[in-house]
Amino acid sequence: MCDTLESVLTYFRDVENGHNGPSDGSIFTRLRTFKHIYCLYFLADILYGLSVLSKVFQYKHVDVSTVGALVKAEITSIRMLFIAESTDLNASIFNEETGYHIIPDFGPPGGYLKRLSSEIRGAKYHDILMIRDRTGTDLEEAITFQISFAEEICKGLENRFKDNDIVSCFKILNPVELPSRQVGMGSWGVPELERLCNNFGKDLQIDEKKFRALINVDAIKREFFSYKVQASTEWHDKTFNDVWSMISWNQSLRGKYENLRILADIARVQCVSTAQCERAFSIQNCIKTKTHNKLDTKHLECIMRVSMEDLCDDLDNVLMEAIALWRNSTKFRWLFSNPQR
Repeated sequence: MCDTLESVLTYFRDVENGHNGPSDGSIFTRLRTFKHIYCLYFLADILYGLSVLSKVFQYKHVDVSTVGALVKAEITSIRMLFIAESTDLNASIFNEETGYHIIPDFGPPGGYLKRLSSEIRGAKYHDILMIRDRTGTDLEEAITFQISFAEEICKGLENRFKDNDIVSCFKILNPVELPSRQVGMGSWGVPELERLCNNFGKDLQIDEKKFRALINVDAIKREFFSYKVQASTEWHDKTFNDVWSMISWNQSLRGKYENLRILADIARVQCVSTAQCERAFSIQNCIKTKTHNKLDTKHLECIMRVSMEDLCDDLDNVLMEAIALWRNSTKFRWLFSNPQR
């Protein structure tokens, strides 16, 4: 939208000039305000970063050990680029040549807000005359909106990833995260392991039910030190899934890292990908059409499961068993018993 804004404004200006000029409530009048243009450029910048983060979770297999760092990095970037403690227009630089305040420096390098300063000259956006307040009230309102919107985005990410600290601790099981040097290897990852032990290494009681700890705290500390030594020398070029898939299938390694493998299994089943959910909605829209709009929930779920699940290798035998069950059911099919018709 920002790339085509000049053309859009030019079009509406020409249209309204053909109708005796723009009126106070016209689209052109509302679009050419400084506040609208600034907020549009701001949204283009912040939403671009969020779209990049969203695409990470759309992959079919998401490395859970990287989720915490990615979310924290995005929150930190938003606070650094768009949130200021206060904006004092009295203390800001005033351009005596144009008679307007200079736009504060917000946004990422090469972003739209950086471009906005060069695209606005006084009260003009390119060759479009804007509606701009010389006192800077519209600039202050735009920055207030920017700060409040960015704060809500950060709060939303923090609320969505409440267990982000726990999830990020799983990065110690990723060989790629290990330090390149042996110096400090003994203490590396110890705080994260302690956090995981506090969550999964204690007995839990819910109402009257008691659940035993999932891991042995003393044993996992010994396993973790052995894992760091072996992973830094043999598996430093492997991914999280590659290493723990190999350990799960190798009997000797499975016994050696028994407790660490439990943590790895917990990390591997964390639902951090949105690919299956989005795929389900797409399949549902393809199935439930105008000619199939009376499918009940049970039948719709069955058809979606058939569409989403991959075909098994033993499909022919499964179909023969299904046909046999169908023929022997109490609701015998009249068509099957009368094939000649």
